[in-house]
Amino acid sequence: MVYDQVRHFKNFAAWSPWQHLDPNMTTNIEGTDGAVGAKYTWKGNADAGSGSQEIVSLKEGEEVNVKLHFLEPFDSQSDSYFKLADADGDTRLTWGMKGNMAIPFNVMGLLMDIESGVGKDYENGLNNLKAICEQASNNSPKTLTVREIDFAGGNYATVRKTVAFKDIVSFYTTNYALINKEMARNKTTMAGNPMGFFYNYDERSQKADMAAALPVSAEAAFVNGVSAVKLPAGKNLCVDYYGDYTKSAPAYDAIEQYVRAKQLRTGSPSTEEYITDPMMEKDTAKWLTRICFPVAK
Repeated sequence: MVYDQVRHFKNFAAWSPWQHLDPNMTTNIEGTDGAVGAKYTWKGNADAGSGSQEIVSLKEGEEVNVKLHFLEPFDSQSDSYFKLADADGDTRLTWGMKGNMAIPFNVMGLLMDIESGVGKDYENGLNNLKAICEQASNNSPKTLTVREIDFAGGNYATVRKTVAFKDIVSFYTTNYALINKEMARNKTTMAGNPMGFFYNYDERSQKADMAAALPVSAEAAFVNGVSAVKLPAGKNLCVDYYGDYTKSAPAYDAIEQYVRAKQLRTGSPSTEEYITDPMMEKDTAKWLTRICFPVAK
């Protein structure tokens, strides 16, 4: 869990000790996140500065090495590393930096005093990360157990579009209403929970090729922007995730680890089934989402 947190740039904002310096900071991820060559760039205000970090080497479960290139407020390069080791069943994580850095040493809010500045920021970041991992670990019986299930297939009424990550909630709100209206028009019966289909999830563009989907009891023809989709029967990998929709990364990481360990391949689309109605249950810790990937043959 810790290894996947630190090697995926998509997780960085959640525990970074510098994210608060500029809430409007712009970031981008190039390449395959979590793999050698993946590059994370940021550009913020005078406190946050700008620059990039790129994964240069990985040692599965043990080490992540990153090349840092600061551009603003001054040009400087350095090497950062994460080293993981077992500590009586827990994980000990060391986050360090090495290399020559120009003065003033204030990129992303770091102070000139390395011990009090960098050390304090790194300690804050590690504490943030520890809290995230412990929260996920506390829920692991519910959130991180991957199950292989035999999916019977199903029929769905859907609206598919390319949607910016920030607009996903409003996309669902608008299009679930549209689908419900179309289902009422042709007297189609809903046969399960609201779902999301994800055909592509692009961290670089911060956009998803996705669909709002409602299961229906039988095949039907739809109009008014609603399309019928039939998912085939087959084996699926599923995780029951409890928590806020925006913090489901550990569930996806669990499936990714399972796929690697079993040497499987997944198909498309992946699905999210929203089992708990957030209008009825206000405690996000009790929101149950079933996340599934079809296994490719």
